[in-house]
Amino acid sequence: MWLLCVGLLVLDLVWSYGALIAVTVTTCRKALTILISFIAFSKPFTVQYVLAGGVIFIGIFLNVYSKNRDQMLPMCLSIARKQRLWMQKVLRTSSRFGSESGQQYKMVQSV
Repeated sequence: MWLLCVGLLVLDLVWSYGALIAVTVTTCRKALTILISFIAFSKPFTVQYVLAGGVIFIGIFLNVYSKNRDQMLPMCLSIARKQRLWMQKVLRTSSRFGSESGQQYKMVQSV
């Protein structure tokens, strides 16, 4: 009976908010369950858990990126362009205080 209620809750999430929100909620619930199991049962926490979590997040990002590439690519390029302009401004400002910073600015320009 309890399983039926959970299934209906997930279907209601899909109908009301869409599949992305429903999958996000169920994934967060699973992650919270894993975190609680580490606290409750004192398992040894190893690097493999962190690596596995990283692989999962990279997979989710690549999945979302592949579906929204046309919208995300201009946004990523815009962020990279703004970051480059900000870095050039910072290096220009800091080049007034020493020759070492000026050399760093030349390196950034050549990239």
